[in-house]
Amino acid sequence: MDYLQLEKKLKKEINTIYSLHSITIEDFIQEFLNNIVLFQKQKKISSKFLENLDIPYFLISKSLKILEKYLSQEIYKLEELISKTYLKRGAIELLSFLNHQYTDKLLFLPHNKFIQQIHDSLLKNDLSLFPKKHFQDCEFQQILNYPKAKMILRNNIKELEKLHNSMHIIANTLYKALNEKKFSDAVFILENFKETVLKFIQLISEAYFEAYENIENRFFGVVEYFHQKKDIYLTIIDVKNLKYLNIIYGENTINKALKILRKRIEYFMKSDYKKTITIKAESTNFYMMNIDYSSLEYQLLINHIYQTMTAPIEIEGTVVTLPVIIGGILLPKYFNVKDKSIYTSSLMLIKKKAKQEKVDIKLIEFDKELKDLLKEKEKELYVLQKINNKEIDIVFQPIYQTQTGKIFSLEVLGRICEKGTLISIGEYIDKIYELNLIEKFDTLILEKLIEKEHLIKKVTNKIFLNISFQSLLNKEYMSKLRYFLQNFQIEIILELTEQKFVSDIELIKKIYDDYKIKFAVDDFGTGYSSLQLVLELNEMGILEILKIDGSLIKELDNKSNLKKVIKIISELGKNFNLITVAEFVENEKILNILKEINIDLAQGYYLSMPLPIEKLHNISSSQH
Repeated sequence: MDYLQLEKKLKKEINTIYSLHSITIEDFIQEFLNNIVLFQKQKKISSKFLENLDIPYFLISKSLKILEKYLSQEIYKLEELISKTYLKRGAIELLSFLNHQYTDKLLFLPHNKFIQQIHDSLLKNDLSLFPKKHFQDCEFQQILNYPKAKMILRNNIKELEKLHNSMHIIANTLYKALNEKKFSDAVFILENFKETVLKFIQLISEAYFEAYENIENRFFGVVEYFHQKKDIYLTIIDVKNLKYLNIIYGENTINKALKILRKRIEYFMKSDYKKTITIKAESTNFYMMNIDYSSLEYQLLINHIYQTMTAPIEIEGTVVTLPVIIGGILLPKYFNVKDKSIYTSSLMLIKKKAKQEKVDIKLIEFDKELKDLLKEKEKELYVLQKINNKEIDIVFQPIYQTQTGKIFSLEVLGRICEKGTLISIGEYIDKIYELNLIEKFDTLILEKLIEKEHLIKKVTNKIFLNISFQSLLNKEYMSKLRYFLQNFQIEIILELTEQKFVSDIELIKKIYDDYKIKFAVDDFGTGYSSLQLVLELNEMGILEILKIDGSLIKELDNKSNLKKVIKIISELGKNFNLITVAEFVENEKILNILKEINIDLAQGYYLSMPLPIEKLHNISSSQH
């Protein structure tokens, strides 16, 4: 019998055997399936079944492999069905993330569509709908450079970029798993994607919340950021006569109209996010910043905004037309702004100009008037910062006896500390008064006197101190002044320069009675220092010193009539037992004239510049 005949015979016998015992094999498989739980726990099947088992082992082995393959296929199908169910559930949950209060805001717009497409792809089991996009190609990367994004995100941009990149990488990994039909893997990837999306949404939502809590500061912060790089247009948009409108239409109607107005502006500016940012402000209705605009483009934009805002608005059957005023300015990059409030000052000035000129739109270039105003504002901020930071020091200008040349006393002068140098307060004194900082300034001067009293005593036991009327009414200041007088053997002579002192001699008398301080009338011959004031204070025994106004002394060597005037003042002083002091002595000729006409004391740059007390101590020592 050849090999082929033998093979056929064996196959026939095997098939015959298999057919005879097929029911038993089916019973075996069914028994196993029926007892699968028992088998898992006890690792055995009923003994009766095993005892009656009379099938050849190789047939059982073959049957089990068929079963294994069949079950594997069915399990795969089951797993695929379950995975797709969970993917659909995940897709529905993913879409629900878009239901938040900021969903229509700029920073969410690119990914609203992105997430919607992933949702649709998973729900419809259609990979052609899945958005395959690298994070660098996403519109969001460009939006991060927009003015509004800078305003909202501020310090969160880098963290957000990391989340954004991760979100796209995970989404692409999800697509790959779905494409390779690895649905179980896709479920886990989707969970990771949802967590990243949620963090992304939470971070941006928190940024929006924080920004809107302090919207004006955020706005002018981003204005400052772009102004450092390029020219900018700043605009203020305001509704005129709001109080009058509230009376006519009712506050509720006007508030609704303003909300519609806000939506109109936001809708109008949506197409220009790259170059524009607009906010609803607290101190006015709207602020707007524009970058990379030509003058013509800016003018056209403002005209369109004006038309949009003045279009009639219907509120519950009532038609309201809101009168609008728009002020705009070009701020060049070269103009250095040291504080954000400079921007608001410039806008308020333009609005004021528009009202004065009775126009609804006022657009100006950077003119001299505005430049001067902004410089004044910067001066205010500079003074405010220096006083609040206690960056104030004192110097002393000696007052000399004209006949002997010896130091009689020192005048205390305030200075601003600036990078190791001391700057005269003269340029800023008006601002100090305007900002109601004079009491704080005077207190800082007094604190410096207390700090340096041991050095002052080595030069003199008498000082002249300029003091404001407000400070004499300030309890804290007067308490420190009393401490100085009680603890240090230095006499203080207070200089009177303000009109308020002239009109409140009773206060001067009270200070004298309470503190035994004598006074000097400053700027005698001009200003507020009248002869009547001198006579009244002298009669009370309060006045000791008569300081002649420096504007008279400066011209003493050029105008002969001034010499006569100063001589009369000198004789007046002698008659009333007052010490006379000449300020602004700037050359030897003036000093000699003062000696000749018997002026007692002199001070000025010719004799000595104002100096720190340490240097004056050396000068005083050399005199002895």
